Amino acid sequence: MSLAEAFEKSKNLGKLSQAWWPHLQKEMAAKAISTTVKAVADQAASLIAPAALIANIVRTSFNPVPQQLRVLVLGRDPIFRIDSGRWISYAGDFLGIDQVEILTLIAEDPKTSISAVAEGLGLPAATVVDEEQILTGSVGRIDMVLWVHPLNEIVDADTLQARTIAIDLAGKGIPVFACHFNEVDHISQSVILESVGLQFELLKGSSRQYPYVNRFGIASRGTGVRGGWGAMMSRVAPSSTKREPSDIAAVRCALGLLRAEGGGFDRWTLGDALASPSGASARVIGLLGDMAVDKRYGRVFFLDDDGKRLEVKGQVWQSMLKQMPDNLGDLVIWASRLYVNFAFEIPPAESDRKLYMNAMEEGISAGLVEASIGLARCLEGKSSPESKARAESLYQANVRNSPMAAYYVAHTLVDTNLQLAADHLQWAADQGYAHAVCDMGRLIMDDKSNQELAEKLFQDAADLGDVVAMYHLGMRAAARGDLEQSKASVKPGVEMGDPACADVYLKVIEHQIKTGAGDRSAYRRQQSWVRGCLNRMANYVAARA
Repeated sequence: MSLAEAFEKSKNLGKLSQAWWPHLQKEMAAKAISTTVKAVADQAASLIAPAALIANIVRTSFNPVPQQLRVLVLGRDPIFRIDSGRWISYAGDFLGIDQVEILTLIAEDPKTSISAVAEGLGLPAATVVDEEQILTGSVGRIDMVLWVHPLNEIVDADTLQARTIAIDLAGKGIPVFACHFNEVDHISQSVILESVGLQFELLKGSSRQYPYVNRFGIASRGTGVRGGWGAMMSRVAPSSTKREPSDIAAVRCALGLLRAEGGGFDRWTLGDALASPSGASARVIGLLGDMAVDKRYGRVFFLDDDGKRLEVKGQVWQSMLKQMPDNLGDLVIWASRLYVNFAFEIPPAESDRKLYMNAMEEGISAGLVEASIGLARCLEGKSSPESKARAESLYQANVRNSPMAAYYVAHTLVDTNLQLAADHLQWAADQGYAHAVCDMGRLIMDDKSNQELAEKLFQDAADLGDVVAMYHLGMRAAARGDLEQSKASVKPGVEMGDPACADVYLKVIEHQIKTGAGDRSAYRRQQSWVRGCLNRMANYVAARA
């Protein structure tokens, strides 16, 4: 069976490798090439993955397939540079054509243990060209471009060069293709590219059900990306949508922060339903990175330092929570805004810190409110006066753009201008920010003439999922002797694992048992339920449902 036949019949890269390895051994024997390296077909997968990817794109997109192809590869993916790109020439064998010549901008040559074999077989190395040759056309014919895993959120010389060339050649009618790690990566990069009126359009034209899925990708499970190397294939095309500049800025900023924090995350992916620490009553949805949101109340979670449990890091106001979309394309943008807004820690390493701050500052310059709030959150707890001043300045500048900014500024004014503080809290409360509603109740809770209003505000905040409000409702009910109402008020907080609410519930039960009122066995069951909630929270491990 020829390699072209094997390519058409193989279901994945492993099967193609198994067919390619004996073929390679025959070629080596024909040229009397020997090697002491012991290798198996599975280890050969990374050698032929680039060739298979190019062949898959060509087979899907070209009809008829030309007998000779010159392919320009953009991007710094190391697999394409292995042994000077010699193994990529097998794309021609997979397609059953005369030649596939590779052009590259990078003159690097990471060698494998069988690089001498590639040279001995006479496999052609990639031709190194420069940007000027490409843009002026002096490099000669280019039949297609492959942009490997675009990183448009990064602003550096290599990324800008690849982007410039891709846009220029696409404008000249040369087909520019790309590959992506997964669907979220594809959507995110496509959104960013829309800033220049282009998008990454998923490949079409094949009889297969999902022609854009590269069946010859490399699974990346456990490497920080859920999906795979070269998993999805697309083509640069004119954008079919007109997005708000702030939407594009949000995605670019969020991806920049993720990159600075270490890249991918494979516990879940965007849109996954997660097992909830609060039982079936809460719908927890995985977002970008290790972030998740409770769709009922808008509580924002991040994984703890052990990478096991979800910790609450804030709460989304209702006006934003209600905008949470169901389709993945819009969810990428919504989740990006949320990820930037709820940033809370700048990476300590200098290089990562620089990337992180650059992403934030670029977002702020682009008018992204969430970047201002995210950076302010990162800086407000710092010890330096400069950091605290910058944080306060960012909050002040967005006091009518963000409920979190209004909430922060309100608390700085409580002792000096109570009326203005109340005005800011009211504005944040009008957006459905639970903490602001609760704190409005706390401002008047000691005023005997305003007890009814305070109770209402606490109840409104509790209905929005504020556990502090639940605690106050429980304490107030207990103080007036309504013990059953006290337990009912804090019960949702107990289900969320809040220790203060649990403490109120347990103390009420202990009082009921001690006084002998009611059904003691029922109280014992309630005690067990509370402790079970706390144990469930303590032993909860975040994972997909």
